[in-house]
Amino acid sequence: MEHERSNFFLNLKEYIWQFWWYFRQWWRREPHLIVGSLGTVYLHRWWLIPRNPIFNAYAHLFISPDEDRALHDHSWVSLSIVLRGSYMELTETTKQHVMQRRAFGPGSIIFRWPTCAHRIDLYPEEASGKFKPVWTLFLTGPKWREWGFLCPQGWVHWRKFMRQDGCGS
Repeated sequence: MEHERSNFFLNLKEYIWQFWWYFRQWWRREPHLIVGSLGTVYLHRWWLIPRNPIFNAYAHLFISPDEDRALHDHSWVSLSIVLRGSYMELTETTKQHVMQRRAFGPGSIIFRWPTCAHRIDLYPEEASGKFKPVWTLFLTGPKWREWGFLCPQGWVHWRKFMRQDGCGS
């Protein structure tokens, strides 16, 4: 009984610390996570609620498109709502590697299963050539699986993909 009480207070202390860190980051308006590779930042992520294993809500600011090396999937069922800006999403529709490109703008709601491989492309600004930023609300459920990339030889775990600098040969 004493051990259970001790674990409860340790977990509570950790949860309070995570909430404080989350709140401090949100108050400063700094992203909780900056995502990118090969020297290119493409996504800023803010946690809208403290991260947990059941349900998460994130604000995403896309500042450049996903890398075009391969489509990627996610670990969870997810729902994206485009809040501001527009983007194109590339998905594979069949086993014959047929690609589909769809446009999404403000108010669009996109549901994805964890196995739905996709890539986000942003529209370029005409004057500067930079990409137009896009804000989304990204909601996720519990983790179902590991995530990875869809390569010509099949699905590749994200760690292996990063280790071999892409799909490999």
